[in-house]
Amino acid sequence: MLLPGYHSYPFRMQAQTFDITKLLQKGRNTVCMHIGPGWYASGLGWPGTSVYGKTTTAICEI
Repeated sequence: MLLPGYHSYPFRMQAQTFDITKLLQKGRNTVCMHIGPGWYASGLGWPGTSVYGKTTTAICEI
């Protein structure tokens, strides 16, 4: 999933939620996140710059 997509970072920070209840099993489960700079922290569209910020973050609650 390539979310959340492009939006106006100076005005709001978009978040996505997913119901993973059906994916959980009894015993051990593993959650993995792959985080990339995307529009926020890369020079996408403006090479050599970081227009909005330099730090990417994620939060996960199960």
